[in-house]
Amino acid sequence: MSKFYGDVRQLGYVVPDIKAAMQHWADGLGVGPWFYLGEVAVEDAIVKGKTMSGSLKMALANSGDLQIELIEPVKGALPYHDFLDETGGVGGLQHLSSWPAPDQFEKIVEAHKKSGDDFLIEGKISGTKFVYLDSQTHHGTLFELASPSDQSKRFFKRVKDASIDWDGSDPIVPIGAGRAEYL
Repeated sequence: MSKFYGDVRQLGYVVPDIKAAMQHWADGLGVGPWFYLGEVAVEDAIVKGKTMSGSLKMALANSGDLQIELIEPVKGALPYHDFLDETGGVGGLQHLSSWPAPDQFEKIVEAHKKSGDDFLIEGKISGTKFVYLDSQTHHGTLFELASPSDQSKRFFKRVKDASIDWDGSDPIVPIGAGRAEYL
């Protein structure tokens, strides 16, 4: 647990091929089922202080209480492309994420801004606000703070509940047209 931000709730992996990564996690590690959202837009994205647009493919699963997020960059100058470049196209663990309460999230973000801290990226996905603390002085895994929307909280609960006693069948659950009941 971070005494500043709360429990680490998620590990975020950037991968070059999300479908292969989901299959690896399901078959090789027994983690699943994977809820595959396909391509999603990053809304209101600000990358290193500049407004950007972009999208990524995303999938979520749980291992106990810990959520695993897979990200495949698609469009835009988002930091996920840079991460793949830095890892020689292999990808890997890019960030840890904590989810402070919404009022705490706003206070923490404002405190960082007042201190002159920069965020590598800030934005929203499906109403969930997030920021990555810039780690230029500490190279390695990034730290993300997120404030999940009510819709995302319901979805995260479904992902976690599906992982409990998962028998390995149907390792990938596609989300999208006709599957809105999961969101």
